[in-house]
Amino acid sequence: MRIVDADILSYALYDESPAHTHAKFVLNLSLPIMALYFNISLISSIRFFVSFILLSFSSIGSQ
Repeated sequence: MRIVDADILSYALYDESPAHTHAKFVLNLSLPIMALYFNISLISSIRFFVSFILLSFSSIGSQ
């Protein structure tokens, strides 16, 4: 997946036709947003997973 992303980025950066300039603009806008969203969802899922494990351990300990 990262190789494909790098290829798309290199095409968008090095080819300066109008379509590719627009693609570069869209990529420059959307990539940080996607990365931020992915990081937020990853962090929240990890926190949920950790809290679920801690909750199951505490319920086992109380029994």
